Amino acid sequence: MAICSKCGSQLPDGAKFCLNCGAQSSGSPENSLSYQAGNSKRETVFEGEIHKCPSCGEVLGAFVTTCPSCGYEIRGGKSSASLHEFSMSLANAASDEQRTSLIRNFPVPNTKEDIFEFLILASSNITGNTEQNICDAWAVKFRQVEQKAKLALTADADKAKFNELYEQAKKKLTRDKYVKTAKKAGSFLVKISNSLPQVIITLAWSISIAVLVIICCQNVDSSGFSPLQLVTMLDLILGAIIIPPMTRCDSAIPKFIATIGLLVCFGLLIPRCADKDSVGYIMILVVAVICAIIMLTRMFKSKKK
Repeated sequence: MAICSKCGSQLPDGAKFCLNCGAQSSGSPENSLSYQAGNSKRETVFEGEIHKCPSCGEVLGAFVTTCPSCGYEIRGGKSSASLHEFSMSLANAASDEQRTSLIRNFPVPNTKEDIFEFLILASSNITGNTEQNICDAWAVKFRQVEQKAKLALTADADKAKFNELYEQAKKKLTRDKYVKTAKKAGSFLVKISNSLPQVIITLAWSISIAVLVIICCQNVDSSGFSPLQLVTMLDLILGAIIIPPMTRCDSAIPKFIATIGLLVCFGLLIPRCADKDSVGYIMILVVAVICAIIMLTRMFKSKKK
């Protein structure tokens, strides 16, 4: 039996007009009940994957490590394979940047055995020579593993095992940072010890020239020339000769000390020359300028070498 396309009333067989609204009937089979019923069928489309227990067939939710019905322990073959591939990729990485990218982009596994395996793998890859950016990437991944473990691990024994492995990995990461800090400090101390004679000689000269200039400023008031001023100028000349070779070492401390000594010398002499018409102070200042130019030039050349 046909149906009116306008009001939906049923039409007698062969009717050309609707008895209810008067609309003309097309008479085509598309208006038949059988066609409408067939055209309105719903299709069922399945999305995603259903995970079931391999032992009893119970549907499993996310982050489930044991079947709630039969207690079967769930193991992830795909995750284990991805961990093996991850380990091989780390071993074959050509640069630290690649290793850092691999660690940061690796998805943390969900199953208990793979979480434990990941912590063991991470701990074995952290050594005293590990770069800081790689250590930072492992630290970020450890926090992700900790969050996954809170969801995936329910048994007390599993939690205790995780905490043991997690603390071991974190201690190794912290120890690695201490090792790097100690190495840097040791390298600095080695440089200092190798340059210790140069540092002592440069420091002794800087102190001597500063003390001599201070004594001159306090005790020499005349415009004449005194033996103390002569000693000061000789000390400046001596510094121009012996200090530049002392700066040819791994440490920059001798250069720094010598520069400070010259600055102190000029800082004491210039006000005295401005305040008093003293030939002695002016002569010391002239010698100091010449010696400073010689010292700085030779230190700069030694730095180039």
